[in-house]
Amino acid sequence: MLDFLGQFFASAGTTLFGRVSGADLLDQPLRRRLLDIIQSRPGIHASELCRAAEEPWGTVQYHLSLLHRGDMVTAIEAGRERHFFPSQVDPQHARLVAMMQQGRRHEIAAFIRDHPGARQVDICQAVDVSRKTFRSSIEPLMVEGLVHERRGLQNNRYFPQEPLNKLLDSEAPLADAASPPADDLVL
Repeated sequence: MLDFLGQFFASAGTTLFGRVSGADLLDQPLRRRLLDIIQSRPGIHASELCRAAEEPWGTVQYHLSLLHRGDMVTAIEAGRERHFFPSQVDPQHARLVAMMQQGRRHEIAAFIRDHPGARQVDICQAVDVSRKTFRSSIEPLMVEGLVHERRGLQNNRYFPQEPLNKLLDSEAPLADAASPPADDLVL
């Protein structure tokens, strides 16, 4: 009987128990829209994806799991957040992009790139972060070789390394997409 039902559903264009094959994944409009959003905003955070798709988290999670099983998207966890990328993105690059989106890291890295040799106190003041937040943000950047710290007797200075410039340049569309357009701001 089960074999008969499987043949019936297969002949009707579906598979038994809702399994969807690779080519059929994008026939569903929401999955197509989720993939389009992820491709236009690689590294998008899960809750941002829900807002952009205007769908509840459970629905988005279900369709993302299907896209993931179909090797169309990949998820990178960075801290407590999960970021989504098209599957063709280099995993190392995706990991760095996800790391840069945590907290104030992107702002700090951009300031260091624009002001090589800046002191910790100047960076904290310009970006408006505490020294504790700065230290927790800068440490992973130094571990990844994106920023170099030159220790001095009274202050430390920070210098961008070449990979940081490449990463920030490749993130430019992402940073633009994450910030709302000026006419959407309410004053």
